[in-house]
Amino acid sequence: MLNTDGFKKFIKLDNEKKKLKKKLEEIESQKKTLQQDLIENLLDKEMTKISIAGKTVYINSIVRAKILDREQAITALREAGYHEFIKENFNTNSISALLRELQESEGIPELFKDAIEPVEVTDLRVIAA
Repeated sequence: MLNTDGFKKFIKLDNEKKKLKKKLEEIESQKKTLQQDLIENLLDKEMTKISIAGKTVYINSIVRAKILDREQAITALREAGYHEFIKENFNTNSISALLRELQESEGIPELFKDAIEPVEVTDLRVIAA
């Protein structure tokens, strides 16, 4: 006869995981809703961070690449000499890093205009104070 105790425990753990995942999704949604107001509040006060209860909440901004047209993006990268970024499934994180680097140095090539758009993503982060 098969011992079903382990299976029962596994099912219980799976159910618990699903409940926690749903709760985490709810928390993330609440944080996202609250986040924009908090960012605006800090910026209105000309602040970028605040320390409360032993934690520091700070504004984090980063440029991310938004691929508008994959084929045009490949052509633009190729023509601009960035062959190392062209792969069958190129990594948007790598292209984002390239855009940040280009913004700091010579600027984003005009070739990218209709294919890759730099989008600034701003959120709040929490660290121990």
